[in-house]
Amino acid sequence: MMQKTVALIHTTAATIEPLKNRLTSLLPNVTVRSYLDDSLLPQINAQGRINEDCAQRFFLLCQSAALARPDAMLCACSSVGELVEQFAAILNIPFLRIDEPMACEAVLRGGQIKVLATMNSTLAPTLALIRRKGAGAPLRIESAVIEGAGELLSAGRFDDYKRLLRQELARYAAECNTVVLAQASMAQGLEGMSEDLQAKFLTSPASGLAALVNLLQHKE
Repeated sequence: MMQKTVALIHTTAATIEPLKNRLTSLLPNVTVRSYLDDSLLPQINAQGRINEDCAQRFFLLCQSAALARPDAMLCACSSVGELVEQFAAILNIPFLRIDEPMACEAVLRGGQIKVLATMNSTLAPTLALIRRKGAGAPLRIESAVIEGAGELLSAGRFDDYKRLLRQELARYAAECNTVVLAQASMAQGLEGMSEDLQAKFLTSPASGLAALVNLLQHKE
């Protein structure tokens, strides 16, 4: 496959290196460019919605990435997923939501699904996406926010963030068969967990990056 370039759009620094490393391990000849605005997520979470100011700033971030003419773009933030769908056609570059394949997988598993987030702002978009993908399916969806994790993430205390996630995710794994992690950064909380327990979790980096690789491999 020819050399490809990907733009990854981030709203927290916590996802930059993990996603870049994972993508380059899946596709060694890819060039990854990372674009970050870490002011968006705290503002969205504080206001409980995406206002016009946030939407415009996110569009400018994506527009900056698109001007470099990457082969594809991927947004690592579930909270702004609906904006990705709005802007994809305008930017005229394949632009993926990292959480869309995860939502489809959750619907395929069916039954009872627990959706976890570290910020309230991420729950609504993720729940809406799963329900849209599973329209008509007999799903039983519950959700919860891991208290304190969002504050650690916003403060850049990533080691403490991962430590709290490991503790809480292990507890949920004992209670549920399918657990959806609404934020890409939450996948780091599965490190060190047994394969049997990890199998209960759906993460957006795993399926989202797989979808991106598939797109690039067929884009010649």
